Amino acid sequence: MDTLEEKCKLGFSSSKHSLFIATEGSFGPHPLFPWVPQHQESFILFDRSSNSKFYHHYTSQHTNFQIESIHSEQQLVEFCNRIKFPSHGIILKKNSGNDLEIFKDIFDWKTLFSVYGTLGDTVMAESDMRAMNNPTRMANIRIGFSNFLTQLQTECPKCE
Repeated sequence: MDTLEEKCKLGFSSSKHSLFIATEGSFGPHPLFPWVPQHQESFILFDRSSNSKFYHHYTSQHTNFQIESIHSEQQLVEFCNRIKFPSHGIILKKNSGNDLEIFKDIFDWKTLFSVYGTLGDTVMAESDMRAMNNPTRMANIRIGFSNFLTQLQTECPKCE
């Protein structure tokens, strides 16, 4: 929630609007079934004029979140098929001594194999979970935000 509020406050400095909306995603294992990946998208509506904050959390197991140590082109292709590449981005990482090399915004097979070829035998591959590069996450954001709008339009049963 702190991150959501900070995102809104960044908007305060560049806008005179009073309403701000932000979202933040987190990905990892399901808390009860650790072999099942989970996506949680959190939302905030921040009204600067009244300092009111409204939160909503949406959780889904419909995600392509995966991380794997890759040792061959065949394993890389199998990983890519599981994460829906090339419609979904991939990130490759390589530890080189004290340096971590990170390659993002890979969306085609030629670039993928070119980058992989320069990194050596073992790389870490992960699905790119940034919303702009992940249509599955975008779909979850749409569903979660729709649920948030419904929540915001629901009157309190006690005070209406």
